[in-house]
Amino acid sequence: MRTAPASRPVLAAACVIALGAAFLLPACATVSTQPSPVPIKRSAVPFGLLDPNRVLPGAAQDNGMNTQADVVIFLLGPTGKLYPSVRRLAGSHSLDDVLAALQAGPTAAETAGGVTSAIPQSTGALTSRTLGNVATVQLTNAFDTLTGSSEIEAVAQIVYTATAVPGVRSVAFTLGGKAVDVPDQSGVLLAPPVTRSDYAFLAPS
Repeated sequence: MRTAPASRPVLAAACVIALGAAFLLPACATVSTQPSPVPIKRSAVPFGLLDPNRVLPGAAQDNGMNTQADVVIFLLGPTGKLYPSVRRLAGSHSLDDVLAALQAGPTAAETAGGVTSAIPQSTGALTSRTLGNVATVQLTNAFDTLTGSSEIEAVAQIVYTATAVPGVRSVAFTLGGKAVDVPDQSGVLLAPPVTRSDYAFLAPS
């Protein structure tokens, strides 16, 4: 079998390139340049690039997770009434976040001023879920140790703190995954949910 000479295809390709260059050179020669920048009308800028609200692809967006907000928790004041205290939270500031701030208790300055909390300082966290305007708070096992006025005060703190969150009007409680009754301000056990009116006697003065 005889191999065809390679010189002819190479020569043909060279001719094509040469002809293409001959056609392109005149076209390139017609491109003009401007000696200085020329202002562009705002209406002529494409793709809405001047829109301050436009988010460019790949740009970081604030999804609410990096914002800060002031929330109110309820501790116990020197007079035995509930004591509203402001906490600044970063992140989602959900009800769980607010309950965590409540469980952390008073600051050093508040403690020095006679502010306390009946919420047990347990290792477990208070968690919640909300359905409609009712928040269900999962208590920790440490609540089993509370009796008498301490139990009433702890429940009142949670109820007032939870209902300070927009959209929450009443609170139910579970312990170990089961619904539990809680005492009102008089010590009478109530079926959930309960509201602030059940602890009006402890309302901040």
